[in-house]
Amino acid sequence: MNGKSSSQWLRRLRNNVSAPKRKPSIEKKLHDEIMKSFLGQTETEQEPQEPVAKSASATSPSHVETQIRNTIRYVTQLMVRLNEKKAIFNVVDTYQKNGQDSVQHLKQQCLQDIDGSSNTSR
Repeated sequence: MNGKSSSQWLRRLRNNVSAPKRKPSIEKKLHDEIMKSFLGQTETEQEPQEPVAKSASATSPSHVETQIRNTIRYVTQLMVRLNEKKAIFNVVDTYQKNGQDSVQHLKQQCLQDIDGSSNTSR
């Protein structure tokens, strides 16, 4: 093979090998499922959906970097909301445990008072 035919062959090969096709429906479903699981159904319906770019610039490095930054931003927001929900759960759990401890303490005091009064009445 001479240089011309091999370069043409490489060019044809490169043109025939297409970039993997994006599946925006799968990405959207995954995004929706994540949002539903962390934020609830009503909050996901309020978020605007990003349009899917179908141009050659969709695979450019700057577009990929933007998508990575957006993904990191979404994950960070989800983590913050998850941490807020964990904090709320911890507060509720503390109140519940303290409430149960208080009720248990009051029951013990009542039993002691009953035992004390029954001993004095004999």
